[in-house]
Amino acid sequence: MPKYLQISVSLDDAPNPIERTLLIPAETDLHQLHYYLQLAMGWQLSHLHMFITAKGNFSDYEDDFEPGDELLEFDVPVTEVLNGNHRQIKYLYDYGDDWMHTIKLEESVILPADTHVKLLHAVGVCPEENSGGVHYLRKNSQKVDQERIQSLLQRFYTLTVLQGYGQQPAFIACMDDEEVPFEFGLDEDNDFSAAELAMIAALHEQFNHDIYHAINQRFSYATLNDFNRDPYGHEPYRIAAPADDMARQAPILQALTPLFDAFREGPVKLTASGYLPVKLVKAIDAKLHDPRIPLIQESQFEKVTSESKSTAVAVLRHIVCLSPLVKEYKTKIELTAKGRKLLEADKSGEIYLALLQSAFRKFNWGFIDYSDECPLQQSVAEVMVLQSAVAPELEIIDEAFYASLSAMIPALDEEPVTTSQWTAPTPNHARVLHFRRRYVYIFGLLGLWTHNATDSHLASLEPRRVQVTPLCRNLIVEDS
Repeated sequence: MPKYLQISVSLDDAPNPIERTLLIPAETDLHQLHYYLQLAMGWQLSHLHMFITAKGNFSDYEDDFEPGDELLEFDVPVTEVLNGNHRQIKYLYDYGDDWMHTIKLEESVILPADTHVKLLHAVGVCPEENSGGVHYLRKNSQKVDQERIQSLLQRFYTLTVLQGYGQQPAFIACMDDEEVPFEFGLDEDNDFSAAELAMIAALHEQFNHDIYHAINQRFSYATLNDFNRDPYGHEPYRIAAPADDMARQAPILQALTPLFDAFREGPVKLTASGYLPVKLVKAIDAKLHDPRIPLIQESQFEKVTSESKSTAVAVLRHIVCLSPLVKEYKTKIELTAKGRKLLEADKSGEIYLALLQSAFRKFNWGFIDYSDECPLQQSVAEVMVLQSAVAPELEIIDEAFYASLSAMIPALDEEPVTTSQWTAPTPNHARVLHFRRRYVYIFGLLGLWTHNATDSHLASLEPRRVQVTPLCRNLIVEDS
């Protein structure tokens, strides 16, 4: 009969006990245990983690650019680090908030083979992701939904151990209560046949060919060659102000309506912390519940009580303040003479153009995913507008846009990238993830792309279908 481990898990220094007791098969490795802990505690698999043990520190992350001292946790049995000699280890989750857990071996037992994974005890609800760490927690008397946790653990065990699915797609399926998502990737570990791989490669090649042909017909390849020679200083073509009616439909202008209305009354006073007034923040956030840009709300994990709690509102504030429309002071923000003139004349097209140029050329896109790496991805935004403008009028997977862009701008695939936010298998894959989040976010906000909503638990990490808008297709002046 198989051996099982009874382990207790507690969140260190929490103001009230947050604890779980689990029964797991003794042959469980640390990587599988990581997923059990995420499900049992209530975390969302959104950050890096590490096991701290007497045998060394283990994680599933390997940085090719800055190798660390951590060992890989794959195929390392729990019993190797948690046994009679070492009955306690630590589990650190989220290197920013530093949620430290203590894992103790309570006992080893022999049980029937169909015991699988059990939740024996649970107390205390899990903190919210990105809530700052234990120092910001308050006592919470909510009861834990033990039935749901047990159901998640059982399904995850069935999918991974009994049916052989990968841990990440199984985790997503459990959290979303759906079938295991399709794992797409052109690598040797997927299940595609040679014929299917050839067909996928052919589709990518045809898409790239169509894009290049259209650009060459309308603008000539010379614009791209010039851009490659001077990617940070050359403007390959000119973007013009769109028609006022078209600009007014862009999510960015609609979301900024409350701020512009406030400017009509005079300067906007900032809070003592230097933020927009809470009433204004909530009004802007309400406008961002736009079905054309669902990633904005899918990425909003906290209740919006100030500008500091809403990345999207903070992004808008930065874009506006970097534009020639307003002047920012320590205690207030007010319109410039140009901004007031355009606002009073209701020149929505010119206002939009000023914001678009601010977003492309001045705002640091790294603010969205807490990184200042890959500035070239931002500097080629205008080439992405060009590529989008000539793309077929149908839904296109965001990865196809990135692949086509990187083929036109070869340096894009050579630029270093920080992978601190991603547990990606290769640096190139990390670049694609950065692209996805940044371009879908910014192009959606600017009304250049619309994209589909998803209930997926890890939506920002997954491919997304985007549609190029008429606004995007009408921005470029072809006679430049």
